[in-house]
Amino acid sequence: MGIEVEPQPGGRVLVGRLPLGGDPLLGPEGPFGVTAVQFATVGPHTIKCLRPSALFQLPLVSIAGCQEAAAVEGRIRAAWIDHTARLRLAHQGLAAASVRTRWDGPTTLCLSLALGVPDDDARVLGDRRAALPSCGPLEGRAPRCAADRVAEWPADASTGAEVAIALHAAMESRARTLQDEDRGARKRRWQQGEEETARRLHPVFRGRDHQILLVGPKLVEETELHGALRRRGFRVTLCHTANEARAAFDQNSFEAVLTDAILDRAEGLELIPTLGDVPGMGQLPIVLVDDRARESRREAARALGAAGYLVRPIDPERLAPGLERMISERPRRRFDRFARKLSVLWPDGRDGFTTMVGRLGMFVSTDRPSEAGCLETVELALPETGAQLRVDVETLYCVDAAGDRDAGIGVRIRAFPDDDETLWIDFLTELDQTGQAAS
Repeated sequence: MGIEVEPQPGGRVLVGRLPLGGDPLLGPEGPFGVTAVQFATVGPHTIKCLRPSALFQLPLVSIAGCQEAAAVEGRIRAAWIDHTARLRLAHQGLAAASVRTRWDGPTTLCLSLALGVPDDDARVLGDRRAALPSCGPLEGRAPRCAADRVAEWPADASTGAEVAIALHAAMESRARTLQDEDRGARKRRWQQGEEETARRLHPVFRGRDHQILLVGPKLVEETELHGALRRRGFRVTLCHTANEARAAFDQNSFEAVLTDAILDRAEGLELIPTLGDVPGMGQLPIVLVDDRARESRREAARALGAAGYLVRPIDPERLAPGLERMISERPRRRFDRFARKLSVLWPDGRDGFTTMVGRLGMFVSTDRPSEAGCLETVELALPETGAQLRVDVETLYCVDAAGDRDAGIGVRIRAFPDDDETLWIDFLTELDQTGQAAS
């Protein structure tokens, strides 16, 4: 057809780019210019529009029988016309019923549910159908499929309040159903010991055991130091350069960093503010390691916020306790915390929800008893992606219900047994970016 396409890993999906002609697309609020459409194949005869974002709302487009790029463009334009026509009709019907709506882009018609929380708009899909928001009763609930987020309101709903009440009732009903299904299905999986989802903790608990990052060519070469730290319970990761160190935080949540004073093409001092820009990070203990004592460099490190300054040779017997103190020191919050509700499930079927989350731990509101030091595996639901994360956690403290305060436990994240910590980091990074945009 003369369309640029690129196979994706696995070879089952092609991603292509189709330039559009000069005619703009007509949106509800006027002409909408598009120079090209990025799409992905779904099976042999349909495509899903990916970019621009407005076209992502279109349903799958059939390209069966298309021999030329112009024919594919015609199918996309026809799908656009059909989709926007349905939205216009829905908009007119809601306006006639005095239901207030607003356009958010060329193909998104929003209807406020007045829940009093951010992002409480339902997205109108057509005649009396809407996609429910992930807030209120559905906050922290991961849908099984897209249909779990779609609800209808009755034909006799004649006011905005009646429509909002009908959709809110649908959210409450859907939340109860998802909760019951989650609790029952996952409890059965844990009890039956299915290999994929119910692997028990290893007899030697998979502990985080204080992940630390060593940066710089000299520290990378000091294998005796690595071994000594590992024997003392630290998990050591090595990086040669500042760029590698910054990228490493996209994969792991290190609790302390040791850096050479001289890196490949930079000074170790430059790494201190660089790591301070990692999304969601607060005060991270960073120790500068020098070949000989330099008072000016020591003062510069202190001014930039370094937690320490060491001069070689390094004595692991003294270093290990110092790192332990820096990591466990309560005033040091290495990563920001976010008020976020996520569903939490234990192997015995008891559940709860988080009220505060961070890279290294969370607070879980629950009436399930748990003693300090208890080591368990729980499942977290990330509603935005539909992902279910299994997390090894250690109970640090327990809080009894008092006044308006809910009972719960503070836990430290010890490990991700399915090696999907990047999902957790990406989720928190998105929370951090969303919070910055809101502010």
